[in-house]
Amino acid sequence: MCMYEREPIDVVYTWVNGSDSLFQKLLKNHTSPLWNSSCNDKSQARYFDRHELKFSLRSLEKYAPWIRNVYIITNGQIPYWLNLDYERVILVTHEEIFSNLSDLPTFSSPAIETHIHKIPGLSKKFLYFNDDIYLGAPVYLSDFYSEDLGYLIYLDYPMQNCAANCPWLSVHDGQCDHSCNVAACQMDGGDCNLKQSDKTQVDNDLNVTYLKYIKSNVQLNRTQSSHKARVKVETLQLNTVIQVLPPKLKKSSIKHLVETHNRKKILKDKLNRRKRKGKRMKVVKDYFDAYLESLQYTNRLLNTHYGFILRYVPAHMPFLIDKDIMSELHRKFKSEFDMTSQHKFRTKNDMQFSLSYFYYLISEKVNVSIEEIFDNFDTDKSGTWSDREIRTVLTRINDLPLSTINIDDFDALLINCSRIVQAKPVPTPEFERYIDSILPAISKELITKCNDIKEILLEKFGQRSKYLYNIIKNISKYVTFEMIESSTLSAVLKLDKIRKTPTKFVCINDNVYRKYNLTTINAIWYDFYLSLFPLPSKFELPSEYRSRFAYVKDLKAYQLRMSIYMYGYVLSIYFIIWFLCRNNIIYIWNKLFP
Repeated sequence: MCMYEREPIDVVYTWVNGSDSLFQKLLKNHTSPLWNSSCNDKSQARYFDRHELKFSLRSLEKYAPWIRNVYIITNGQIPYWLNLDYERVILVTHEEIFSNLSDLPTFSSPAIETHIHKIPGLSKKFLYFNDDIYLGAPVYLSDFYSEDLGYLIYLDYPMQNCAANCPWLSVHDGQCDHSCNVAACQMDGGDCNLKQSDKTQVDNDLNVTYLKYIKSNVQLNRTQSSHKARVKVETLQLNTVIQVLPPKLKKSSIKHLVETHNRKKILKDKLNRRKRKGKRMKVVKDYFDAYLESLQYTNRLLNTHYGFILRYVPAHMPFLIDKDIMSELHRKFKSEFDMTSQHKFRTKNDMQFSLSYFYYLISEKVNVSIEEIFDNFDTDKSGTWSDREIRTVLTRINDLPLSTINIDDFDALLINCSRIVQAKPVPTPEFERYIDSILPAISKELITKCNDIKEILLEKFGQRSKYLYNIIKNISKYVTFEMIESSTLSAVLKLDKIRKTPTKFVCINDNVYRKYNLTTINAIWYDFYLSLFPLPSKFELPSEYRSRFAYVKDLKAYQLRMSIYMYGYVLSIYFIIWFLCRNNIIYIWNKLFP
């Protein structure tokens, strides 16, 4: 095991027994007539217990024995099969982690997730499991985090369209898309409200961008010096550039070319997304309206803070959470998380836990100084940039292949700076220059004082990701998600597919809405779990025993009584010994302290 895998890692589960009569009574008392409201998810099916937690713990013991402790967050219930004497299992109630007790009781998993990082004694990094997730193969910390790759982020399908005929990719793309000009799409990111001057500027920016593309691709007269050729291209007018385009493009304006390219790109993206999502996305859309609404709500917040990009929904699997990062996220979106904590049920304006956490981790940036940029490219630590290191800089700044213009322009800037910038001269280390190189020694001081070079470097490298991460693609090799519905045949087929191709992480979700089929589905489901994990874990009592306590309050009351009894017993023993041996004790005391 690697050194970094010795860091203690705990697991946190959220669990509820929806078949408990007291829970059902409490749920009924807090259920309003808006049972079928599209903005609240109060489905009782969400709270059914099919022993998922028991089998998930079996999988955890089998495939991740390196885990330290397991924390189970409940509303005060205790699984009847749970071995409370096992030192690695710790029950946590909502009252122990919610900052504001007036938010309780809650039946909303997003509200509970808002507080899970506050568990006393929890490891700095911990794995968060839903109880319907289990491990299907050996799992290690390196599946979630490593020193060289950072946090591994498993992203699944793209965010669904924010409105009919409006993919998020079309929002804030510089063009007014009327189907996107709605509140759900943040009014097309403001594209439809651009002033005429702003539109002209956008068009000019597009033309300049395309002009630069043409510049890099025009075949220049090789008899001219590169400097003269560069000047010639820079003085070309737009109409002149169009003349060198292929005949079939001469009738089109630059703006039209860019718009056509964008439309093709969007259409291709939509087709690709439809292929990836397939029927699965339809299932998700049909049965998780509140969840999807909260995804959209969170995505709009992320757009506001980090810009408009096409985001992907994190996979249904265990998440590795860092308490410090989660605390930073909460400080940034304090009011939104406070509002989520107050919700009794899943609601459309919940902060979606995994989406907000992972895209905060992806999106947060820190500023990089010009000195740090210089050091990053000074790979031989000579204090100067060699020709090899300068070429690396150029490959990071420009599109490949590098042109003579790219190299000559940058060299000209460096030579010009060396002449006008007051920097301490330094010798050129041996083997730093190619034979035909005309560059002087390029020191850190020279780069930091050369405004033209600084501007280029800071624009490209002036910010970096605050956290090291790596996005995992093609997650089907690692993650399986299946939705079990009311069809017995469909359920058997889906469970057999999981048997046939086991992956590291498996989530089996539930949408059994036909009550007459519930018993059959449950029996098939339980038999499936037994086929994979037939052996009890240390987290369980022997099959012939049940826990004495169904609720944490009863357990704590019993523990308090036992503490009082033990205290009274010790006092009684003390007084008995004193009464029987007081004369000897007094005699010994007087001898020792005359």
